[in-house]
Amino acid sequence: MPGDGCVVPWYETRLRRQVDELFVGVSRQARDDYRAAITALITRDRYNASPTARSCELDDAERMGFTAVLNGIAHGACLIRRVQRGVVEIERMGTVYRVTLDPLWVEDVS
Repeated sequence: MPGDGCVVPWYETRLRRQVDELFVGVSRQARDDYRAAITALITRDRYNASPTARSCELDDAERMGFTAVLNGIAHGACLIRRVQRGVVEIERMGTVYRVTLDPLWVEDVS
Protein backbone atom coordinates (compact mmCIF):
# COMPACT_ATOMS: atom_id res chain seq x y z
CA MET A 1 0.00 0.00 0.00
CA PRO A 2 1.26 3.49 -0.60
CA GLY A 3 3.14 4.87 2.36
CA ASP A 4 3.85 1.48 3.95
CA GLY A 5 7.61 1.79 3.39
CA CYS A 6 7.63 -0.41 0.31
CA VAL A 7 9.16 0.89 -2.93
CA VAL A 8 6.54 0.69 -5.67
CA PRO A 9 8.16 -1.13 -8.59
CA TRP A 10 6.65 -1.28 -12.08
CA TYR A 11 4.97 -4.64 -11.49
CA GLU A 12 3.25 -3.33 -8.36
CA THR A 13 1.65 -0.58 -10.44
CA ARG A 14 0.52 -3.20 -12.97
CA LEU A 15 -0.95 -5.49 -10.27
CA ARG A 16 -2.84 -2.56 -8.74
CA ARG A 17 -4.22 -1.61 -12.15
CA GLN A 18 -5.34 -5.21 -12.81
CA VAL A 19 -7.16 -5.32 -9.46
CA ASP A 20 -8.73 -1.90 -10.11
CA GLU A 21 -9.94 -3.01 -13.55
CA LEU A 22 -11.39 -6.28 -12.24
CA PHE A 23 -13.21 -4.74 -9.27
CA VAL A 24 -14.52 -1.54 -10.84
CA GLY A 25 -17.57 -1.02 -8.62
CA VAL A 26 -15.80 -1.76 -5.34
CA SER A 27 -14.39 0.69 -2.79
CA ARG A 28 -10.65 1.41 -2.67
CA GLN A 29 -10.42 -0.24 0.77
CA ALA A 30 -12.09 -3.41 -0.51
CA ARG A 31 -9.76 -3.53 -3.52
CA ASP A 32 -6.76 -3.10 -1.21
CA ASP A 33 -8.08 -5.94 0.98
CA TYR A 34 -8.54 -8.16 -2.09
CA ARG A 35 -5.02 -7.41 -3.33
CA ALA A 36 -3.51 -8.08 0.09
CA ALA A 37 -5.53 -11.29 0.53
CA ILE A 38 -4.51 -12.66 -2.88
CA THR A 39 -0.89 -11.82 -2.05
CA ALA A 40 -1.14 -13.60 1.32
CA LEU A 41 -2.73 -16.64 -0.32
CA ILE A 42 0.01 -16.85 -2.94
CA THR A 43 2.82 -16.47 -0.37
CA ARG A 44 1.37 -18.68 2.40
CA ASP A 45 3.73 -21.58 1.67
CA ARG A 46 6.97 -19.72 1.03
CA TYR A 47 9.97 -21.88 1.86
CA ASN A 48 12.50 -19.09 2.37
CA ALA A 49 10.43 -16.22 3.77
CA SER A 50 7.33 -15.44 5.76
CA PRO A 51 4.01 -14.87 4.01
CA THR A 52 3.22 -11.28 3.20
CA ALA A 53 0.22 -9.13 2.31
CA ARG A 54 2.47 -6.62 0.50
CA SER A 55 2.35 -7.28 -3.23
CA CYS A 56 5.54 -5.26 -3.77
CA GLU A 57 7.39 -8.18 -2.11
CA LEU A 58 6.34 -10.81 -4.66
CA ASP A 59 8.96 -12.62 -6.70
CA ASP A 60 8.45 -13.47 -10.39
CA ALA A 61 6.71 -16.82 -9.78
CA GLU A 62 4.45 -15.28 -7.13
CA ARG A 63 3.47 -12.46 -9.48
CA MET A 64 2.45 -15.07 -12.06
CA GLY A 65 0.41 -16.83 -9.37
CA PHE A 66 -1.24 -13.52 -8.44
CA THR A 67 -2.19 -12.95 -12.08
CA ALA A 68 -3.50 -16.54 -12.31
CA VAL A 69 -5.81 -15.93 -9.33
CA LEU A 70 -7.07 -12.69 -10.93
CA ASN A 71 -7.71 -14.55 -14.19
CA GLY A 72 -9.59 -17.23 -12.25
CA ILE A 73 -11.76 -14.58 -10.62
CA ALA A 74 -12.39 -12.87 -13.96
CA HIS A 75 -13.51 -16.19 -15.52
CA GLY A 76 -15.51 -17.49 -12.56
CA ALA A 77 -13.11 -20.31 -11.65
CA CYS A 78 -12.15 -18.57 -8.41
CA LEU A 79 -14.44 -16.64 -6.07
CA ILE A 80 -13.52 -13.86 -3.66
CA ARG A 81 -15.57 -12.04 -1.04
CA ARG A 82 -14.86 -9.56 1.68
CA VAL A 83 -16.32 -10.86 4.94
CA GLN A 84 -15.49 -7.63 6.76
CA ARG A 85 -12.74 -5.05 6.63
CA GLY A 86 -9.45 -6.94 6.82
CA VAL A 87 -11.01 -10.41 6.33
CA VAL A 88 -11.39 -11.95 2.86
CA GLU A 89 -12.43 -15.41 1.71
CA ILE A 90 -11.11 -16.89 -1.50
CA GLU A 91 -12.49 -20.10 -3.00
CA ARG A 92 -9.98 -21.66 -5.33
CA MET A 93 -9.95 -25.17 -6.79
CA GLY A 94 -12.57 -26.40 -4.33
CA THR A 95 -10.85 -25.01 -1.23
CA VAL A 96 -12.04 -21.99 0.73
CA TYR A 97 -9.32 -19.90 2.36
CA ARG A 98 -10.03 -17.21 4.94
CA VAL A 99 -7.38 -14.51 4.99
CA THR A 100 -7.14 -12.23 8.01
CA LEU A 101 -4.89 -9.27 7.25
CA ASP A 102 -4.04 -8.04 10.75
CA PRO A 103 -2.40 -10.10 12.08
CA LEU A 104 -1.73 -11.90 8.82
CA TRP A 105 -3.23 -15.38 8.85
CA VAL A 106 -4.37 -17.71 6.05
CA GLU A 107 -6.48 -20.72 6.95
CA ASP A 108 -8.35 -23.40 5.06
CA VAL A 109 -12.01 -23.18 6.15
CA SER A 110 -13.43 -25.68 3.65
